[in-house]
Amino acid sequence: MALTYSIPGFMRSIAFDVLFCLYIILVEPLILPELKNYINQAYTYKRPSYWIAFVIIAALICEVPGLYLKFKAIGDKMLKAGLGKPGQGIVLKWGFIIYLLHTAVALIIAMSAFRAFGLTFHENENLFALLFILYLIREGIITYLIFSARIPEGPRPHALIKNTLGETCLFIFGVIAFTATWRINPVIITELSSETILAIFFASILFLMFYLPCNLATVYDNFLTAASRRQVFYRIASLILVVTAALYPLRAIGKAASDQTAHGVVDKAANSEAYKEKFIREMNTQKRVR
Repeated sequence: MALTYSIPGFMRSIAFDVLFCLYIILVEPLILPELKNYINQAYTYKRPSYWIAFVIIAALICEVPGLYLKFKAIGDKMLKAGLGKPGQGIVLKWGFIIYLLHTAVALIIAMSAFRAFGLTFHENENLFALLFILYLIREGIITYLIFSARIPEGPRPHALIKNTLGETCLFIFGVIAFTATWRINPVIITELSSETILAIFFASILFLMFYLPCNLATVYDNFLTAASRRQVFYRIASLILVVTAALYPLRAIGKAASDQTAHGVVDKAANSEAYKEKFIREMNTQKRVR
C-alpha cells in the first residue's frame, strides 16, 4: 500500500498485510491449482469453476471505484503537501508505461475469468469477443479516471473513509491479480551461477511488469507524494525488497524441482540395475534347467 507516516495509514498497512497473509494461506490454495490447469492445458482442460470466475470478475470491477477514490486521495495529499496547484493534472512522468502494461495485465486476468467458466478461446469465439468488448469498456473507464485526475480545489469531506474504501477495493483487485499473473509464472531459480544471475535480472523485470500495473495507483501515490529525495529513495528501496521477497521463494521451488529430478534419475538407475540383476538370475536359472 502507499507509504504514509500517519497512524491511521500505518494501521491500514498492517491490516492489509495481515489480510494478504490470510489470503495466501486460506484462499489462494483454492484458486491457484485451477488457474494453473487452465494455463497448462489451454485446449483440453474445460472443468468450470464458477466461483473462481465470479471472484476474478468481482476483483476486476473493484479496481474501477478503487482507482477513482485513490486518485482523489492522491490529489488531496498533493494539495496538503504543496506538491501541485489546484486543478493541476495528476501526472507521473513514466506512468504511461505502467498504464500500457496495466492494459495487458488486465486482459490476462480477464482471460483467466473466461477460462474459469470452462470456456476455451477456439471453441467459444463469440463469447470471447463479448468478453473483449467488456474489457475495452472497462479499460476505457480506467483510462478516463487516470488521465482526468486533478488536484482538488480544497480538502474533500470524509477523505479518510473514502481513501480506506478505495484501498480496500484495490487490495481485492491486487491479491487476485497477484495470483492470476505472477503466481502462475513458471520461472524457477535452482542455484547461484552466471546464468542464474541473468535469470534473476530478467525475472525481476518480469515481476515488475506484473507488479507495477497491478498496483498502479499505489505507484502513483508513492512517487507523486514523495516530498524529498530521501522519501523517493525509501520508496525505491521498498520496491527492491518487494522484488526480493517475490523472487526468493523461486529458488526453493527450483531446488525442490531439481532434487525431485535427481531423485527420479536415481530411482530410474536403481530400477534399471534391479531389472538387470533379475534378468541375469532368470538366465542362470534357465541354463541350470537345460
